[in-house]
Amino acid sequence: MTLSYRQRVAFVGGIVGAFVGVMAALAYHDQLESGKSDKATELRLSDAIKLGASTVALLRQISELAH
Repeated sequence: MTLSYRQRVAFVGGIVGAFVGVMAALAYHDQLESGKSDKATELRLSDAIKLGASTVALLRQISELAH
């Protein structure tokens, strides 16, 4: 079975994305366990918006690598 270039890119991107997601979850969990933040489980709307904007900016930067 041979994969096209597009399929290989999608596969590698999925693996990298999953790895980054797991690392972020572990970092968040470690923050909760260390007790550094009393309200670590509360995600404010402003934090969610900042996270979304950062994600969009990262995706734009990645898409501009091909240009």
